[in-house]
Amino acid sequence: MADCLIYWKDCSAERDQFDSDEPGPWNFHYHTRQKSFFDQIKKGENIWVVVFDVQPPPGDWLLIERISVKEKRHIPEFGRSYQVIGDPENSVFFDIRKQSDLAPLLHKLSFVTGKKILASGAKIAQSLQSIRPLTSGDSTLLQSYAQRLLKAHKLSEIIPRD
Repeated sequence: MADCLIYWKDCSAERDQFDSDEPGPWNFHYHTRQKSFFDQIKKGENIWVVVFDVQPPPGDWLLIERISVKEKRHIPEFGRSYQVIGDPENSVFFDIRKQSDLAPLLHKLSFVTGKKILASGAKIAQSLQSIRPLTSGDSTLLQSYAQRLLKAHKLSEIIPRD
């Protein structure tokens, strides 16, 4: 497999879920039920994670993290038993509070399948229901975009605490 793009969820940059370094969705790990994805993703490849920020309407697509695959684990007792563990040195969070809409870039991606995203707004989520392997050109576009973003290796670096 190559690098891939994953839609994580709808969110709001204003929610409290973005202010913790505790284990959870923000720890460079990805859990899935998809054995085929787990079998195909390789060490050193990247999982680019996007979210749809619902506030303010109509909402924006945002790049929230890049998980650089370090290892994989199968934990059968978990509901999402296939775990991809990111390398904390090479994985990065992106500050979603200071991004413009990612949708124009999403429309430029070709994906390995050659099937581009044609939808707009929140409907882009339907195009990203499955994990989408990227071409090397797609990865380059995302890397170029990501270079301009405020980055952190843990959330407390970009979210001020009171």
